[in-house]
Amino acid sequence: MSLENSQYTFHSLQDVTRAEFQREVDRITKEVDQVEDEAVAPAPAKRGRFTQEGTSQSHRSQLRPVSGTILEVVLEDFLCHSHMKVSLNKEINFIVGRNGSGKSAILTGIVVALGGSASTTGRGAALKDFIKHGANSGRVTCVVSNSGALSYKKDIYGEKISVVRTLHSTGGSAIKLRSERGKLISSKMEDLRAMTLQLGIQVDNPISVLDQNTARHFLAQSKPENKFELFMRATNLETLARMYVDITLSVDKIKQEIKKKERQLLDNNAEVQEAQKRWEMFENLEKDRARSVLLKMELLWAEVRDYVIALGRLKKDLANTQREKEHLEKLLSSAENTETEPLLQEIESLKAKVTAFEDEKKEIENNLKEVKSKYSALNLRQKKFEQEKCQKERKILEDEKTIEEYKAEIRSQEQKMLPEHVDKRRKQREEIQDLQKLVQERKNARQAKEAEARELQDKLSTLKDSLSQLERSRRRHDEEKKTLTTQLQGLQSNDSNLSLFGAHMPELVRLIEASNKFKKKPIGPLGSYVKVKDPKWALAVECAMKSRLNTFLVENTDDEKLLQSFIKRVCVRGQKPSVLRCRFPTELYDTSRTAARTSEYCNVLDIVEISNVVARNLLVDTCKLETIMLIPTDDECYNVLSNPRSVPRNCSKAYTLKGDIYMPAPRYGSYASNQRAATVLQSSRADLIRQTEQRILELQEALQSLQQNITISNDEFVNIRRQLDNCRAVMKNVSNEMLSAQAKLEKLKDVEQPDTNSVSVLREELSVREQELQQLRSHLDEIPAKLLAVESERKELKIRGNEMNAQLKDINDKIENIHIKQKSCRDQLDEIQSAKVGKKRKLDQVRKQEDQLTVRSNELEEKHKKAKAAAEKYDDHVRSEAAEKGAEFLSQSNTKRNLETIDKELKSLNKRLASVEKTLGQNAEASGKDFQEKMSVYNATKKYIVALKTNVEYLRMALDQRKGLYHTQKKLTVGVVSHQFTRVLRFRNCTGNVRVNFERKSLDISVGPVDEGERAGLGTSSLSGGERSYATMAFVIALWNVTELPFYFLDEFDVFMDMLNRQTVLTLLLRFAKQKCGYQFGFLTPLDTTAINGSERVTIFRLADPRNNNNNAIENP
Repeated sequence: MSLENSQYTFHSLQDVTRAEFQREVDRITKEVDQVEDEAVAPAPAKRGRFTQEGTSQSHRSQLRPVSGTILEVVLEDFLCHSHMKVSLNKEINFIVGRNGSGKSAILTGIVVALGGSASTTGRGAALKDFIKHGANSGRVTCVVSNSGALSYKKDIYGEKISVVRTLHSTGGSAIKLRSERGKLISSKMEDLRAMTLQLGIQVDNPISVLDQNTARHFLAQSKPENKFELFMRATNLETLARMYVDITLSVDKIKQEIKKKERQLLDNNAEVQEAQKRWEMFENLEKDRARSVLLKMELLWAEVRDYVIALGRLKKDLANTQREKEHLEKLLSSAENTETEPLLQEIESLKAKVTAFEDEKKEIENNLKEVKSKYSALNLRQKKFEQEKCQKERKILEDEKTIEEYKAEIRSQEQKMLPEHVDKRRKQREEIQDLQKLVQERKNARQAKEAEARELQDKLSTLKDSLSQLERSRRRHDEEKKTLTTQLQGLQSNDSNLSLFGAHMPELVRLIEASNKFKKKPIGPLGSYVKVKDPKWALAVECAMKSRLNTFLVENTDDEKLLQSFIKRVCVRGQKPSVLRCRFPTELYDTSRTAARTSEYCNVLDIVEISNVVARNLLVDTCKLETIMLIPTDDECYNVLSNPRSVPRNCSKAYTLKGDIYMPAPRYGSYASNQRAATVLQSSRADLIRQTEQRILELQEALQSLQQNITISNDEFVNIRRQLDNCRAVMKNVSNEMLSAQAKLEKLKDVEQPDTNSVSVLREELSVREQELQQLRSHLDEIPAKLLAVESERKELKIRGNEMNAQLKDINDKIENIHIKQKSCRDQLDEIQSAKVGKKRKLDQVRKQEDQLTVRSNELEEKHKKAKAAAEKYDDHVRSEAAEKGAEFLSQSNTKRNLETIDKELKSLNKRLASVEKTLGQNAEASGKDFQEKMSVYNATKKYIVALKTNVEYLRMALDQRKGLYHTQKKLTVGVVSHQFTRVLRFRNCTGNVRVNFERKSLDISVGPVDEGERAGLGTSSLSGGERSYATMAFVIALWNVTELPFYFLDEFDVFMDMLNRQTVLTLLLRFAKQKCGYQFGFLTPLDTTAINGSERVTIFRLADPRNNNNNAIENP
């Protein structure tokens, strides 16, 4: 469907007339016809055979690979197959076999392997039903091509992807995705779905996989809505429509963002003005700050002066301490150390000997550690050899036992193959075949009855539910009628509008007005004070206040008791009005800060007039009227309340014109109103009487209709119950017969049958076992020599270890003796040193005092330098600032004032400045910076709004353009499909058309012979089976023209066709399959295909007949 050779584009096609558009559709369809005719022109062949010689070597070289085609299918214990492997042609495949041969099982296996459910296949209720009878599990392996342009993770999987799905008899299944080399990549169903989505595989799409049930009933039973849904999915129009909706939602979100930013812009403007005002206020603080600078400078110079005085005193004390230290050092140095010198030399000599012995000891320990490590390794080797010996001895015993068992089994099988047993086995096989046939017949009969019973049970359940629903409706209508009759009698007996609040209300109000016992007259009913400004909102306002419209207000307990006595006297039946006790304020509540409203929508309080102040305040308190918004339609409620960012401030709920309630996000929800019209507010008594009488008449008619339906349904229920009982009785008899035959069959199958093949297999296995036994005995004989070698090495290492331990003991003894001598020398040295302790203690005290004075002097010197540097730096800073401002500078370095006086004055001034700055919030620099930042935010927000509006305009234009393109695409697609459908029908002298209604979302197909007058163009339900099958194929081929799926499979598409229709369909299918190069086609049929020749592009698989099917019998000519 291309516009490559057209004078139009998709954009210009939107503006052409209907006739010009139809001419363009005709041109496109003629191009498609010409391509198909030129691709493969079916030439007449002898004896009615189809020729398959249209493929040339050059054509094959131009084929591009398509990802997602099926290369191979393997079925294990799946349906009727124990093991079946089918390697499919990448283009055209015919799978031929009689009913029951398992050809549909291959297609079911492909669907199941690629993620399909049991319902998708249409062949069972659960996947476990597909497991072959007698097996515990089944497996399907499907190898998929991954070599095309749309490959899935080709760097991981390679050119092929193997999908393995295992089914368990207990229910459930397991998925495995393997690469081209067999490596397991994933076991997740999500990855399988991602793979099929990327490769375009749709096993649940009848256009890709058309099973036999769908092919049989597609046109006759599927609804127009289902056909439309299939058409939209197959042509990808559904995806285009979804994209259009997503873009529309994006435009709405941007518009909401623009409104939000415009409100933010107003707030930013106010903040900018406030920041500018604060910045100007800071300029009045400069004088006080200048005085603060001078005081800080004077404080720094006063601190420098005090450091100079303290430093002079400290240096004098340090000089006296140093003179005393020199005196003590002379006294200690004059004494000679002649006694301590020999002892110190002896101690050093002993230390050297200990070091030498320690090095020797370390070397021996390292050698000993190495010997122990080798010894442990030898122990492990010895243990390993012993374990190996035990294992081989045990294995030899097991193999000898197994060999004897094989020999006994061979003798037993040979004995059973003697001539006297042959005739008996033949009779058993014949009896088994007869019983199997009987079991299958009874099984089919039971399944038919079970299906009939299920259908009757479903009808019975549906009818029972319908009866229950009818009874509930009858009771509900009857109760409503009684209630309305009572209300009507009350309304007719009283002329006051107060009767709108109940038949008892006029009498109750009269008693209240006539009584003089109330301390303060009660107020009520509250609804009588309410008037709706706009009548269209009467229902919504009534729903919002419904719980309080009949309420009375009293101010004290005595009045409440008196009013309750009046209510009990008057209101004998029906609902009694409620009574609330509260203060009676004289001023209206201020709701301006809690009200919820926008420029488009108001709240309940805005739309009503409440004439009584007390009633108004009570309704505001209990019903929160100012927070309940009135939004006309459901769509507007969704747009405003579904997103938390768009919910108006203070909004608690909203009502529509129909009285439906909507709750705002984040707890978004809606509740439908049961009330259809206002009964109290904006209604007169006469209107309410008329409405009530009309409703009573409607209820009477509804009750009569319900009673008739109940009677009819009861009769039908009894009839279906009788049919169900008869069906179950027949089903029970059939089951008993089947169970009896199955028991006999199982008994015969249990008789062991000889197997000539198993004898030869046993002999081969026996030979292998004997060879393995001989090898084990040879290895066992080698182990004792290895054990002797290990034991010899162990003894040698043990001797070396004992020698090293003796050397270590001798060295340790020598080191201990040296330590004793060292202790004696140290004791003598301590006695000599104790005499010098007194003098040294005094010297240490003097040195400590000297160190302390030195540290204090250094610290004070450092503080003096820092203080002087800080003062000079601050002097320079103030001097430079004064020079910049052109002011006079006066240094404070010669100040005489006391440090505490200056500090006190400075703190007082700083405290006053901090108080002013705290009032303004920040300093002048920060205030100016804040002003600039807020001004920048204001300008950025303004620029962002302009950009958003520009983007919205661009999106709107693009949306309008794509909407036109979408409609053009729909028209072209429908035109091509309808043309191709009609074209295929004309091969059989038929006519028809495809009508797609996008507004009603339906697709209707009409087919009929060209020359049959009124029958021509009728619906497909009136066609014969063969005509309907041909029409189904025509519709499938028409959709194939506008779809691109990797493979297309048709199952038993031709079973209801006559030979002429079938020959025409086969020609068209082969012709289309060859024209759609690179895509895979599979056709499953039980009918003869000898007229079709196999070739490089066409492969024909012929399955064996069911009675001879050995589960892997397949012929691939």
